[in-house]
Amino acid sequence: MKTKLLIVAAILGLALSGCQKDLATDWVGTYNATSFNLFNRVVITKVSDKVIKLELQSGAGNTYSTYATVANGKLKSASLLAVDESGTINGQTGTWHFTGAGNRDGNNLTLNGSATQSGQTTLDYAFVGTK
Repeated sequence: MKTKLLIVAAILGLALSGCQKDLATDWVGTYNATSFNLFNRVVITKVSDKVIKLELQSGAGNTYSTYATVANGKLKSASLLAVDESGTINGQTGTWHFTGAGNRDGNNLTLNGSATQSGQTTLDYAFVGTK
């Protein structure tokens, strides 16, 4: 009897350890700036349970254009984001390397970091907004 109970417990433990928590779904949405920012809004979509795509957008009225895209923001927890990847910036040539971090507290989003390219000026980005 003890052997059967141990086997069932071991199988249950393996099944639960293989489950991956969905961290991305709560991040998804459009965040509008609440203070002066380079970007008016950030649109977040889910790539996988631990990866999100961030579109940093600027514009006026109902017309927005994406200035930069972070295609693979890595979620470290339900509230922390790490950025360390290459990407492009609208109106700029070549590939840029994005680094930075983000924090989500309920419907509030804070981002900060920089984008660098060899031979170019570093572009800093920051955003504070709500969903």
